[in-house]
Order: sequence, then structure tokens, then C-alpha cells
Amino acid sequence: MIRSMTPSWIARFSKPIAVTTLLIAVVALELSTAAAHDFWLQPRLFAVKTNQLIHVDAIIGHGKHRKLFPHSKEHIKKFMWHLKKQSGDIIAIEGKSPAGLIRPKEKGQYLLSYESNTSSVTLAPKKFASYLEEEGLSYVLEQWSKTAAKNKPQREEYSRCAKTLIQVGTGGPKSYSRNCGLPLEIVPLDDPRASKKKRSFRIRVMLHGKPIAGVRIAGFGLA
Repeated sequence: MIRSMTPSWIARFSKPIAVTTLLIAVVALELSTAAAHDFWLQPRLFAVKTNQLIHVDAIIGHGKHRKLFPHSKEHIKKFMWHLKKQSGDIIAIEGKSPAGLIRPKEKGQYLLSYESNTSSVTLAPKKFASYLEEEGLSYVLEQWSKTAAKNKPQREEYSRCAKTLIQVGTGGPKSYSRNCGLPLEIVPLDDPRASKKKRSFRIRVMLHGKPIAGVRIAGFGLA
């Protein structure tokens, strides 16, 4: 696992983490949300031919706790593919997995982006405190414990944003650095798929389209 607190909006990830997994930027709109379980997109193939049907799974949790999240119109706000200046909706069968299906017509590096609608959860004070401690948010726990709210149930609102890359054919335009307009988004400044030899690549964290400083970044294998 890699954790970083950086005073700049430029951060650097370094291995050992699978590049294709690391790029799947799993972030909740509320940095301290108690329901922001790991959520990511995982194509069943990361390199395909043109006109090949691609199944894209949405997954919650990791290790023995991971489970497939089906396609849900109620949950999805935007689920899209991007190539060059083109974008399109990713569709699937309601209530079924995979969460998305795409059949790319052109070669190139496709960027897939996912944004959920806002959800909420209410947690008892002890459970909320345990979550903050487990996630390493000790500074949030310290501030919260000094308020009157520490003895009251905590209602949190959150949304999920995720991205991943798929290579279609060989060559073609690259989309890794595209800003998809997600509320909270990690935008690579270097091509993650070309960074295997360098073992690192730079990122920029965006909040509502603007660089944000001082955020806590964690990178880890999700297998």
C-alpha cells in the first residue's frame, strides 16, 4: 500500500502495484465518508481488438469481501467511454453484471469513467469513529471528537467516481490525460501503461475541475 500526503497538486505513485489496477481511481466525493468502500472498474480484458465486445465489471470491496456491483440506472449518474474528442454512454442490462458493455470501433487507448448518484448512510458514533481510525483519518477523528456531534449518529453523503483504461488494437490516440469532469478525479500526467519500466507516474488530483492540494492519496492492490 502507498499513502501520501502532499502539499502540491502533483503526486507520484510508484510500484509495486499493477498499473492497470492502480489507475482505477476510486474516490468518494466526501473525503471522510463512512460508506466509501473500495469501488473500481475492472474490464475482463485490458487489451482487445476493434469491434470486440468488452465486459466491464464494477466491483465493491477487495480480497474475500469483493463483490460485483450490477448495472443500476438508479445508481449511475454517468458511465461513459472517451477517445480523442469523442465520448459515448456505456450501456448494459439493468440489474445484471457486467455493469457495462462496450464494443469499440476505432483503435486507440480508451478511457472509461463512472460517476454515481449521491447516496447516504447513518452510522452510530462508535462505528463512525472506528471507520475513521481504520482508514487512517486520525486528524479527522481528532477534530470530530472535540465537537458535540461525537455522541450523535453521523449521516454521511457520498458518491463514487472511478476510471480505467483499455487499449484497443495497437497504436492510436491516447486518452489517459483526459479530464472527464468527475466531481473528484485523478488525472495521470504520464501514461500509466507506458510506465511499467519507469515503475512510477505522476498524477493530478482535481476537485470540481480544479487542482486540489493536501489530499491523502492511497494506492494498493485490489486483488
